[in-house]
Amino acid sequence: MEVTSISNGSDLIDYLSLVQLDTSSFKTKKFLSNKGRASIYGGQLISNSIYAAQKTVSDDFYCHSAHIYFLNAVKVEESITYNVEKVRDSKNFALRKVRCFYNKTLISDCNLSFHKVEEPSICHQGQMPDIPQPEDLKDPIYYKNKFEDFDDKELNTGQSLYFHIAINFYHGHFCERRIYKPKIYFCLDKSTEIPQNYYSWIRCTEKLPNDPLLHRCFLAFISDSGTLDYAQKQHVAMGYIPNFSTSLDHSLYFHTPNINVNEWILFEAVSPKADGGRALTMGKFWSRDGIHLATLMQESLHRSKQTKSKM
Repeated sequence: MEVTSISNGSDLIDYLSLVQLDTSSFKTKKFLSNKGRASIYGGQLISNSIYAAQKTVSDDFYCHSAHIYFLNAVKVEESITYNVEKVRDSKNFALRKVRCFYNKTLISDCNLSFHKVEEPSICHQGQMPDIPQPEDLKDPIYYKNKFEDFDDKELNTGQSLYFHIAINFYHGHFCERRIYKPKIYFCLDKSTEIPQNYYSWIRCTEKLPNDPLLHRCFLAFISDSGTLDYAQKQHVAMGYIPNFSTSLDHSLYFHTPNINVNEWILFEAVSPKADGGRALTMGKFWSRDGIHLATLMQESLHRSKQTKSKM
């Protein structure tokens, strides 16, 4: 799994917003590096791409879809830059391509579509999962204290390694979480449901100002946090030991411009398919009052030198 490090005294807005260099170029104020690896946190790459592209379109347009490819992992020691290309502008849509560079190395390539807000002619959605409210659930720190004395003899090697890593990093990324079915969530129990759905309530730990763009950028920022792990959790519980995993691409669809990350949002994740070294993860974000806010799709790469899954 990929984990990230954040400098002390960090301000979330400095990770979500950018410095504008000219009409189509931007640079980071602060950046997150994946701990133990020479790469930038993917959630920041897609979040910053949305922010940069939004600055080149009218405020009555909002990003309804973004698709990013993670191309090169590099060790970053200073600002990275985002270059925005205007692909097409029309009455109701605007298309942008955002390329992220560190020096001359291309890190990511993101295609984004913006839609002018309009009244819907059709409207429907699925049913929000019936999950206990966040006040009735606990955060990862609670489970760290509850499960850290869990008898390691009852766990396989993959479970033990995964739990001790995940429990220490799932509270990061400026995101507060409330976990549903924690033993399954942290791979301590084998699931009887295949594929397994995972649920957690999320909320920004810092109260963001009333700027819709920042709220959408934070949802994009957090959408890559541990997402690839949902594809391997069931396998870890069955004895699989992950040695390497990384996100290949990431797609995010905003179904509404009206997102409030200062309030609890339910995140639902499932991996419907894994084969050929790759896995697909799907996720849905729900407002507390049952509105389907956004959907993510991610393909990830998974390898192990020690074991193959027994599933």
